[in-house]
Amino acid sequence: MQEFDINSECKCIACPKRIRKHLSVDITLRKINNQFPNYIESFTNDSIVSCGANLGPDEPHNYSDDYIIDDHCPVIDVTTNTTNIEKRYICQAPRTVYMQHLKYVSPFLIISVENDEPLMVELSDPLYIGSHEYHLSGGFNNMESHFTAIIKTNDGTCVRFNDIHSKGCFPHDGLSLIANEQMTKWENRRIGK
Repeated sequence: MQEFDINSECKCIACPKRIRKHLSVDITLRKINNQFPNYIESFTNDSIVSCGANLGPDEPHNYSDDYIIDDHCPVIDVTTNTTNIEKRYICQAPRTVYMQHLKYVSPFLIISVENDEPLMVELSDPLYIGSHEYHLSGGFNNMESHFTAIIKTNDGTCVRFNDIHSKGCFPHDGLSLIANEQMTKWENRRIGK
């Protein structure tokens, strides 16, 4: 449901992977200046990164842009199913990653907050993904055989769910860490209205 294309183009016309097109479902909310923004940057603007395309094991003497040497590139030999460390040359030309767009208007999104371990009250609500507005509904953590979640209700209060707690759900102030809960759920409340 939360599919989007990642399209990018290397500035170097000789790059072997000049145009890249990938499909993804992974969305990550990262802090900017130590705060969570109310938008996802990659759905708002184009960005420029280093290309990173593998140019092969032989030095490309006539390559028309910058490149570096990676002396620790893992290469899998499919005939022996072993991984060898080899030297590779890597394109370092600027690569434009074009602004992303959701393929579908999803009723909810699952968004990673990685290892930032935020407080529930630190997360922006609403969150804008391109032109779509999503509201925080919870953070959850699945630890092997144990599951916990912090659920944000429509009135802004929080409830803690713990599958091994005798009450199951109990009031929560939203001020403690979402523990190692690295995933959050955001709802599009306009769907079906």
